Amino acid sequence: MASERFSSELRGRLVELLGPDGALELMERVPQVSWHDVTTRGDLTALETRLRSDLASKVGLAELRVEIADQFREQNLRLTTTMVTTMLGGIFGAAGLAFAAARFA
Repeated sequence: MASERFSSELRGRLVELLGPDGALELMERVPQVSWHDVTTRGDLTALETRLRSDLASKVGLAELRVEIADQFREQNLRLTTTMVTTMLGGIFGAAGLAFAAARFA
């Protein structure tokens, strides 16, 4: 195979330059990968595009979540105000009736 021949030639040249121990040490440290395992610029660009899209959708969801929380707080304040006003009206109305009944009794 071509890759085996290339490795053999490379090992021979390294032995010439570094000696047998240096060549062996260097060859053992070089990972054995094929070109299919190498990431290309296109792979990185595609990954960047996907990550940006995912991030944009998550930012959109975060903004929506904040908007919903704000609307919930506003609605909760309105309902609480209405409830307290209604209850106070009922309490004062009942107290007025009790005083009137006590006065005319």
